[in-house]
Amino acid sequence: MITTLSADLTTPIPETLARLLDLRPGVQLDWQADENETVIHVKVAEPSREELVMRLHELGRKHKKAGQDAVGDLIRERELDDELRSRVLE
Repeated sequence: MITTLSADLTTPIPETLARLLDLRPGVQLDWQADENETVIHVKVAEPSREELVMRLHELGRKHKKAGQDAVGDLIRERELDDELRSRVLE
């Protein structure tokens, strides 16, 4: 696969590679030249914290049901636990 370097020193990633490697906007690539500076090695860099937070957020959305208030449910559950604990300790 051949791509062309633009005037602002960017190059597109072929769609087949992007799909194969699951590359999406925001993914960081680590570019390294070999010792002879004739071969370029590119690898996907570790995701940033922002990327990890976004991935977690998306995971949560997949499991959320329409109209569900997960935070409200958690608060109510904790209040019930506190109430039960206080009854047991009385």
